[in-house]
Amino acid sequence: MARVRIPDNVAAVVMFRHRRTCCICNIPDRTVQIHHIDEDPSNNAIENLAVLCLECHNFTQISGGFGRKLGAAEVTLSRDDWVARVARAKEQADKLIVARMAGLPPEPVAGSGCSSSDNLRLIGHFEKGGFGSSGVEVKRPACGAASGGLR
Repeated sequence: MARVRIPDNVAAVVMFRHRRTCCICNIPDRTVQIHHIDEDPSNNAIENLAVLCLECHNFTQISGGFGRKLGAAEVTLSRDDWVARVARAKEQADKLIVARMAGLPPEPVAGSGCSSSDNLRLIGHFEKGGFGSSGVEVKRPACGAASGGLR
């Protein structure tokens, strides 16, 4: 299993879909690596790659002892969930931006518990670079009484 460099176009797609954020901990602005889920460094298929921070990537390397390794199944589930959440957040932000450009007041996002002012702040976060670089924590609800407002 010789390590094969991940092609730049594949790495770009993977990083973009993950918003350059670890799919396990979802903490923005951490140094990240692209992880080969099947542990075969020559398999650079997009479906075999996930973005992990250095700390979470270390958990995939645990062997022996009583610690449980972060395995392929869990990484795959986390990756799929994270990529879907990033895509939904981008769709919501796009709708809000279009409404703003049309001069319409932002409507609360259905089912999110977000107020119009929360939506304006969400737009601001995406205009400044999005979830991956703005300090927005997306593990918690983005807004509403339970979370104490947009994070």
